[in-house]
Amino acid sequence: MNKTGPRRILIIDPDPESGRLMDLMLSRKYGDGTQVVLTRDAGWAALQAEPADLVFVYLREEGVTATGFCRRLRSSPKLEHVPVVVVGAMQPEDIYAELQEAGASCYLFVPLAPKKVLAARDAALRVETHYP
Repeated sequence: MNKTGPRRILIIDPDPESGRLMDLMLSRKYGDGTQVVLTRDAGWAALQAEPADLVFVYLREEGVTATGFCRRLRSSPKLEHVPVVVVGAMQPEDIYAELQEAGASCYLFVPLAPKKVLAARDAALRVETHYP
């Protein structure tokens, strides 16, 4: 996946305000086309309709875990290549191994700084894994 230029990025965040801030960070710097949805089910439906180049998904939603979402993505031939950046407030050492096993590209610990979000975007789109 060496496509350059703006990308299609899906942001799954149960907090509309947080999702909007992530949208602003990504669209201002690169002109990425972003779609913000509030649930993983809505995210899955959006990916089925039009696969994204990258997904940001939050840990804090009730129900299916972010690791479950990553595993579901990896099991889909249509979507298995899509990188996933997981965002959450859980201490990194408590979640890294589980996320790596599930196929996440990166974990970002909140609060989010624009530089961290943009670096994770760039690394994930280069098909690198990023676990500081």
